[in-house]
Amino acid sequence: MESAPDLRVHAEVELYVDDPAIDARITLQASYDLAAGRYVIDSVTAARADGGEEVNGAMLRDLRLQEYVRDGLTALGAVELEGSGAFRLEDVVARRADIVAAGPSDPDTLRWVARIYRAAEIVSARPAKAVQDALGLTQPTATVWIRRARDRRLIFPFGFTEWDRPNG
Repeated sequence: MESAPDLRVHAEVELYVDDPAIDARITLQASYDLAAGRYVIDSVTAARADGGEEVNGAMLRDLRLQEYVRDGLTALGAVELEGSGAFRLEDVVARRADIVAAGPSDPDTLRWVARIYRAAEIVSARPAKAVQDALGLTQPTATVWIRRARDRRLIFPFGFTEWDRPNG
């Protein structure tokens, strides 16, 4: 069974990080792990920035890898809504009034809840918080809506379609 079947992910991505707190160029290789239901980091490269400090253990301990992956995947648009391009929470917020007005009994509303939830899981963000923020719901209301989407088998951790990156 598929969860939010209209979401697609790239099989592999390469992310470049510009963190002002780290004086190095960081490159992350990540791939979508079907068993985990999210992107996992395959490799990290840290290179000394021009005129920057050497790469050392102290610098590496300061890397915020999960944050880099979450922010990088979101900026890259690594999760796509089939037929619409990148799935961005900002686009959901723009539709918030219509989605919320339809209420949790509406199948389309629950599909949006499932999409938001799964997209957040895929990029290692907090899924319930993503639903809450994107739809402007209280935490208890978001929890009820998520439970309804689960009960209708719209949220399930497996079954996304993967495709290879271009030229790859």
